[in-house]
Amino acid sequence: MPKHAPVEARGCGPDTGAGDPHERRRPLRPRRHGRRARRRGPVLRDVARIRPRPGAATHGARILPPRDQPTRRRACPPARAERAAASHRQHRGDGHPGLSEFVPVAREDEVPVGEVKVVHARDKSLCLGHCDDGTWGAIDNVCTHDGGVLGEGELEDCLVECPRHGARFDLLSGEVRALPAVFPVNAYPVRVIDGVV
Repeated sequence: MPKHAPVEARGCGPDTGAGDPHERRRPLRPRRHGRRARRRGPVLRDVARIRPRPGAATHGARILPPRDQPTRRRACPPARAERAAASHRQHRGDGHPGLSEFVPVAREDEVPVGEVKVVHARDKSLCLGHCDDGTWGAIDNVCTHDGGVLGEGELEDCLVECPRHGARFDLLSGEVRALPAVFPVNAYPVRVIDGVV
C-alpha cells in the first residue's frame, strides 16, 4: 500500500511545535454560532450627530453637515469685538485680568534668587518668582493641567515646574514649556520699588 503524506490544516503549514515564533496562527474572529447578525447602532451619540429632516433618507447620514456653500459671517459690533479681543488676550496671558494697578505683595528679601513664593494680590493667588538673571515674574498660582500649586514648585531658567506632574510654565509670559499642561496661565507685570515687590 502506498503511504500518504500527513494531512495538514489548511493555511497552517506543518506543525512546528509549541512556542515556535514562526508558527502561523489562525486569525481571531468572534464566535457567531447561535447568534443572528444584528444591525449596529451609530458610533456617535445623538447629541453629536446631525438628525435627518423628517421624511429624508437616512442611509447616507452624515456626522457633520456638508459645506457646499461658504459660510457667511456677520460683522461684529465694535464694542463686542473689543470685549472678545480682551477676553482672548486674558486667556493667552497678555492681559492682566483683575489687577489694573500695582499691589505690594512681598519684600524683595523674602524671595531669594532662584526661588518662587505664593503671594496674594487682592483676591488672586499668584506665584511670584525671582529668576537667576535678577528678573521678577508673577503668574497665576494654579497649574492648568491638574490644579497644582505652582508657588510650591521649583524655578529654573525662569521656568516654574508644577510639583504635581512636572508641567513647566514661563514665569514671564505664562506660556507652557513642558507637558502635561497645554493651556497657559495668566502672567502679571512685576516691579520692585524701594525693596518692595
